[in-house]
Amino acid sequence: MLDICANADEALVDLALARGLISAPLAAELRVGRRGRSAAVALVEDGHLGAAEVRALRMIRRRTTIDNAMDGYQIISRLGVGGMSEVFRARDVVNGQIVAIKVISPRISGDRLFIDRFHREARAAAALNHPNIITCHGMGETKGKPYMVLEYMEGGDAGALAARAGGALTEPLAMRIALDCARGLEAVGAHGMVHRDIKPANIFLDGDFLTGKGLAKLADLGLAKGTAQDDQLTMAGVRVGSPGYMSPEQAAGRELDIRSDIYSLGASLYHLLAGHAPYTGKSPMEIILKGLREDPRPLSAVAPNVSARVVAIVTKCMARDPRRRYQQPSELQRELADASGETADETRRAGGVRERRDAPGPWQRLGASADRLAQRIADWWGRRVSDGTRDSEPDINSSATTIRS
Repeated sequence: MLDICANADEALVDLALARGLISAPLAAELRVGRRGRSAAVALVEDGHLGAAEVRALRMIRRRTTIDNAMDGYQIISRLGVGGMSEVFRARDVVNGQIVAIKVISPRISGDRLFIDRFHREARAAAALNHPNIITCHGMGETKGKPYMVLEYMEGGDAGALAARAGGALTEPLAMRIALDCARGLEAVGAHGMVHRDIKPANIFLDGDFLTGKGLAKLADLGLAKGTAQDDQLTMAGVRVGSPGYMSPEQAAGRELDIRSDIYSLGASLYHLLAGHAPYTGKSPMEIILKGLREDPRPLSAVAPNVSARVVAIVTKCMARDPRRRYQQPSELQRELADASGETADETRRAGGVRERRDAPGPWQRLGASADRLAQRIADWWGRRVSDGTRDSEPDINSSATTIRS
């Protein structure tokens, strides 16, 4: 890890020397005797320069080199290691902010495909400035090793949270996660992109999420692509995504749009409620084939305590035909919010606290039911016209809502 910082440290020391802020003997000492610390940390901790001076030097360096993201960050611990990268917990020496630093694995640092994916993740995260998408603070490359500085999520990922809870989460908690992800997914779609790798392990949580104040955020945008551009990361015979969560069209290697991500979010909600992915198998190919050929076990069968309304939402998200899914994340948001006792218009964060409306009365519930019935009929008629076929009549009874005073 330290060799990634080497060029950045030398550049900072050289700049401080050129500006007359440190002496030549001190510069020579800082190049070899920092006791494992970065140059920025040593300058501040040993009293040679103030934090404001180091901050100014870093700003100057940012104008002249891309190798700046590691400069001024003190590595605290390793958070995890994957096949593509290592992630470290670090502290910004100037403002004390805790961040996550993702470094491409040396084993694949010469693989152009993985480097392109790494850069794509950083660019996508930087472009998608949204509360429900993890923020990228910067990126760079030293000695052929790309890295990026990301927002640190103290609560970990949703998959790990479910595992700690015994496999499955409570319905209210899983619905909060799904609703936040649908908000983030709306930003992805608004930028003409498809995430392509939504799963519980790529959904991260604020440290205070369990108290009702934090947010869930989409992460790992390395597979994200624009719907109107060639996908340079898709090669003949290679599927990208995570088996068990990818849509049938993604597993088949067909063109994708935001409805594929809606499927994956539904599959992730299935996992959080059932305690396992919709499809399992002994190998990735077995899981992919199941997703192509079979429907998953009904959520109502594997998680009987989940409400019928939520089961219906998951089922619609995971419809094999994209035309039968929610067509936009905003549509899914409204359903999730309504099912959670919220509305998309009234839900807001006030000091991080989620506000809930009063329970709707029978006439409000009747109006919502009528709206859903009208939408169902409109969807059926649209499919009938566009396909030139005569589907069976829509099942209007499935949209009915029991009204109780």
